[in-house]
Amino acid sequence: MTAPHAHYAPLGTIESDVPVPALLATLQTLRPAWHIRLAPVDSGTKPRYRVEIEQDASSGEDSHIDTWLHIKSALMASFPADKPNAVTAIDP
Repeated sequence: MTAPHAHYAPLGTIESDVPVPALLATLQTLRPAWHIRLAPVDSGTKPRYRVEIEQDASSGEDSHIDTWLHIKSALMASFPADKPNAVTAIDP
């Protein structure tokens, strides 16, 4: 459960037509203890989201770079480029 006044750190940005609940469900299978949210970013065309993690969720386990690489890999593997609704990741 997320703390009421949790602080989130941005990791990177993704683009995809996949509904947010499906993206978050994929991430929950990766690391259920991580509190991740997807903040909409105005992009004009394809839906774009800033991937943010609760600051305490990965402390002591991985750096934010490692965390972002895990998240990006999981999403791109679940929603590959050669399929509809592919996820495109944009590094910070």
